Amino acid sequence: MREIELSIMDHGQDFIAELNALLEEFHAQSGYLVRLRILPWKSAWAELVKVALYGEGPVVSEIGSTWVSDFVGMNALKPFNGQEISRLGGSAQFIKTAWDSVSLTGVTDVVPNVWAIPWLSDTRLLYYRKDLLERAGVNPETGFKAIQELDQALSKIQRSSETFSPWVVPTSSSRMSIHNLASWIWGAGGDFVTPDHKHTLFTSPESKAGIYAYFELYHYMSQDAYKLDEIASDRLFWSGNAAMTISGPWLMKEKAISDDITRNVGKTLPPGIPYVGGSHLVVWRNGDIHGPAIDLIRFLVSQDAESRLFEKFGVLPTRLDVLSSSAFAQDPFYTRLAQGLLEGRSFYPFTLWGLLENKLTDAISAVWDEIMTVNKPDIRFIVDRHFDPLARRLNITLSS
Repeated sequence: MREIELSIMDHGQDFIAELNALLEEFHAQSGYLVRLRILPWKSAWAELVKVALYGEGPVVSEIGSTWVSDFVGMNALKPFNGQEISRLGGSAQFIKTAWDSVSLTGVTDVVPNVWAIPWLSDTRLLYYRKDLLERAGVNPETGFKAIQELDQALSKIQRSSETFSPWVVPTSSSRMSIHNLASWIWGAGGDFVTPDHKHTLFTSPESKAGIYAYFELYHYMSQDAYKLDEIASDRLFWSGNAAMTISGPWLMKEKAISDDITRNVGKTLPPGIPYVGGSHLVVWRNGDIHGPAIDLIRFLVSQDAESRLFEKFGVLPTRLDVLSSSAFAQDPFYTRLAQGLLEGRSFYPFTLWGLLENKLTDAISAVWDEIMTVNKPDIRFIVDRHFDPLARRLNITLSS
């Protein structure tokens, strides 16, 4: 029997069941049975690094969009040629921010290699408890479109009750932290690096203004919200112990959420400029069935497959024709969300981005740790103490 192995992140049992149904259809069409390998989010990076280093495992994998540069640096991926890209629909089929992350910027190639194909998109969403906001007199339609308005809304929520945390976000080491912080940095007019990737920008006055504002929200976090990773942060919200949070589209899929909480949760885009990430499909160099691998990717990124995954599970597509479909147009929230995906930004896909992201993730965690262990923390002093020396060290690496 002809087989091909595909690895994906763990998007939940229902998603996997629908994906298996799609893969049965692919089997019927192509004659290739797809063996599906599910990777837990916590260990997915480490597992895929083993595939990259040892050349054993799946032929096609779902990877985080910001991981492309790391695996290209390991010489682990097969590039897509022009004919294959045409068969897959070409760049015009996809959200611009998604397509921008499939090639490395700053390379000397006349036509940069395409190393991945966008599959699922992702953005940060601001979730709120409608009942708690109403009690505090906060209008979710106008109450937090700007960073300053969010601060004012949280202050009102805090004054309305002391039985829950007005705000919760991940505060222990989490890759989600930099995704959350990005909206504040971009919204304040800042950025992470210069366009040529030779110098950092996250300590510019504009970036610092956004970073200070983000960490100042600690005022609205109860002790229960301290030192949580992304899973525990999500749990504090959906268990009814927090009024607002930032998370991904997966948050409200937790089966343990009570009906009362579900009815009372609203969602919108966060203030600032939305972060747009997601996942791509790649072909590993170790694969010896390149043609069928391309056929599988073409099938998974088709309009039909992406539409089905969105309509059943709310998984966000990367295809523009799905974003403009009636499924988005009929729901005001998804209409706004589609606009956010089109107007949002992503991180620069360059060779050293992975290093910069890891160092910033550690710095964000260190800032939160200090904020939560000292009395009356000076946010500006703490941020400067961790971010300024990091910027100096990274500038030496980036400019060399």
